[in-house]
Amino acid sequence: MKILAALILGMILGYFVPLTKKQKEVNGKLQQLGVVFLLFFMGASIGANEEVIKNIGSIGLKSFTFSLLACTFSVIAVYFLSKKVFCNGKEIPQGEKEAIVEKCEEGGM
Repeated sequence: MKILAALILGMILGYFVPLTKKQKEVNGKLQQLGVVFLLFFMGASIGANEEVIKNIGSIGLKSFTFSLLACTFSVIAVYFLSKKVFCNGKEIPQGEKEAIVEKCEEGGM
């Protein structure tokens, strides 16, 4: 709950108090530093856990398999959905692709 409250408070503050370009740069560097510290301490926690270290090979294989399947099925879903949404289920003839792109950019499809 604290994390969600902090996020919402930051959104409200960011909405009502616009930042200058310099402040945005500093904010970005602080965010990056925060992520680096977070990753460091997460790594330290994982390294201190003997059970995780013993099973690191199995965990790595499962993680790789999960990410590979997620990427594969995402690409498949995008392929079929883009054909359905952008082409209304029809193949685009080779010479008409540019005209369809222009029509989409105009909001006509």
